[in-house]
Amino acid sequence: MNKFKTLTIGCVIAACALSSASTVMAAEYWRWKGEDGVIHYGSTPPKGVEAEKVVTYGGVSKSANTNTNSQSNGDTAEDTEPKVELTPEMQALKKERCDEEKKRLAVFEKPGRIRMKQADGSTKYLSVEEIQKEIATTKQVIADTCN
Repeated sequence: MNKFKTLTIGCVIAACALSSASTVMAAEYWRWKGEDGVIHYGSTPPKGVEAEKVVTYGGVSKSANTNTNSQSNGDTAEDTEPKVELTPEMQALKKERCDEEKKRLAVFEKPGRIRMKQADGSTKYLSVEEIQKEIATTKQVIADTCN
């Protein structure tokens, strides 16, 4: 029974983390240098200025030319983001999270009822639809984490 409580708490924590993470990644910000040499930030750059998109969730930022005065000549090379080197500690944490998510998926795919602890401390049995939603979310996390 103690393992079940631990698993339930882990599921609740993971669900809360996933639900709050999607709102953080929604914003787009741009950085550009003004005529006076000062760096400016904003949600939309002024027209005719070369601006760099700032990725706010820890990724690598991409440069984007927003100059409206020049026309594109059609030879656009596809931008590819460089791979980020992970430290051994980060790789170990990533593998640990991957393993935890695979275990979580195995629990959700077992037949039977699943009880999950709520934020207020109460417990709730998940409906079939809620279980399917958790399975889909967990599979997405596995796809993102276990590459």
